[in-house]
Amino acid sequence: LLSLIVLIGSNNLFKISPWIGILVIAFIISIYDFLLTYFVATMIDLGLQEELRLDKIEEASGRVIAWTFAWDNIQDSFFLGKGFGYDRNLTRINFMRLSKLGHEGGVHNSFLMLWLNVGLLGVIAWLRGMFLVAIKANKYTKVALPILVSVFLSAFFEGWLVGSLNPFTPFFLITLTVLTSKDFINVESDVDIDAKKNVKYKTIGAS
Repeated sequence: LLSLIVLIGSNNLFKISPWIGILVIAFIISIYDFLLTYFVATMIDLGLQEELRLDKIEEASGRVIAWTFAWDNIQDSFFLGKGFGYDRNLTRINFMRLSKLGHEGGVHNSFLMLWLNVGLLGVIAWLRGMFLVAIKANKYTKVALPILVSVFLSAFFEGWLVGSLNPFTPFFLITLTVLTSKDFINVESDVDIDAKKNVKYKTIGAS
């Protein structure tokens, strides 16, 4: 839901100017702690603390434990990583340890998962590819960068972007591919074609 809100909001900003969108997003990130504190206080005043599990928000429902654990292990192979699937094996081996700390599951952060597997060099190469595709797509449609921003927000809290056996990653990659296609973006609708035909016929009739 938050990613959808960010997509809609950033889409409106990037329509005005990509630079304005980037600056606003950077500003929001810089005051994240203040916004989170204000949000929590407001939701408590509204009596929604149980529904929104606000008692666990500081730990991100156990994710902070997983993120800290992943970051500590990243130091063992900071630049090159330890191979594809290493993050999954690491969390499985340490399941009991993480469970006692209050977390069950994987790393829940696509960027940390990539870092564990392919190192900092791999993360940089991956991000470079993502941004280059989004920048190319942005030439044809202004929604490309907002999509990337909203996806990256979701990927910060979940590991789906690293996986392939899920419906989200292939759909996202297909979407990026379609957005970079000039022919697809500029395809005319039947209404536009009919309108042009009518204008043409009227011009011929007038002649």
